Amino acid sequence: MKIKNKLSAKLLGIIMLSAVFLFSNCKKEEEFIPDTTSSETSLNDSITKLSAVTFTTPANAYYIEKSLPQGYVKNGTVDYTSYLQAAINKYSIIVFPAFPILVNDKGLIIPSNRTIYFTEGSQLWLKPTSAAKYDIIKIDRVSNVTLIGPKVIGDRDKHLGTSGEWGNGIGIYSSSNIQMVNPRAYDCWGDGIYIGRRNTMSSKNIVLTSAYTNNNRRSGITIASVEDLTLDRPYAGYTNGKLPGCGINIEPNNSIDELKNINIISPNTKFNEGHGIQLTIGNLYGAINKQVNVAITGHVDNGSYYAFRVSNKMKENGGHLVGTISTTNASWKNNVDRPLWMSQTDPKLKVEINKPKITPRAGTSVSTRPNVESQLRFGLKSESISYILSL
Repeated sequence: MKIKNKLSAKLLGIIMLSAVFLFSNCKKEEEFIPDTTSSETSLNDSITKLSAVTFTTPANAYYIEKSLPQGYVKNGTVDYTSYLQAAINKYSIIVFPAFPILVNDKGLIIPSNRTIYFTEGSQLWLKPTSAAKYDIIKIDRVSNVTLIGPKVIGDRDKHLGTSGEWGNGIGIYSSSNIQMVNPRAYDCWGDGIYIGRRNTMSSKNIVLTSAYTNNNRRSGITIASVEDLTLDRPYAGYTNGKLPGCGINIEPNNSIDELKNINIISPNTKFNEGHGIQLTIGNLYGAINKQVNVAITGHVDNGSYYAFRVSNKMKENGGHLVGTISTTNASWKNNVDRPLWMSQTDPKLKVEINKPKITPRAGTSVSTRPNVESQLRFGLKSESISYILSL
């Protein structure tokens, strides 16, 4: 599937600039990493770990700590949301400092035409809240936004309420030409990263490179409505606490949403309470046909309930879902139930499962064609149609 995306040249330009900032998603920050098996230090085998990346910012970049009040603290104990927001509203190129900053559930709202750098050690900590929904960083009905290395920490362990499931680390709504390099989201009440729609317009032309989500409550990354999305080397692990509990969850809300030209490259999902990658797409059905194009290459899942799940029950007296969902060269191992579960009843929608490698939970790699096929077909419900299994 060909993805049309105009952000690549801009991204390379940003990476090649000259004054140096380092960040790495494999650094341990003890303040907010829980002392459990879901901690970042237990994820050293993640294929999305990056070595330190060198960035250079333009001479006219604004260092946002200049906007903090006199005598500001550097330990994330004082809410500086209003100071940060005022600077973000005023300056188009911003650098965050190398220490944690506390923000409240209003979050930081990013306007159009912004480039924001988060240096090594930069973190946004959410002040504990009872709010059922929040976005620590919100990109809402805007365009031309670049975030380099944002790291957000939610409040799931200190949340003051019990309702809701929509507290997100980074939310992208009805926005276009958005790119992020190494965005990281931990411990959120809902999703680590959410990509969807606020009005009748889907988000468009989105590129996330080396996204990293861990220990979020509902999903690591949710894709609800988008056209032209590239997820390059995302990691989504240890999602738990609220259904669906998936690493990457492709889940439209209604027939206005879009799932067009989605390209997920080398995703790594691990020990999610739900599934590694899930597509639950029946809500797209309406009066007219809807195009669906999702291509996944090189998916690695270890220990999620299912590695890959497709759920789509065609509705009567309406349009079809037309297009292709494909996964190629996957490696699925140690799944709690099975590697694949699929229920797909629309004859116009193709599902292609190409060259998967299955390692059962016992740890013995299945290498012979009959055994692989048996493993896979064990997960195919009888009404599943229009799929291709290539071994």
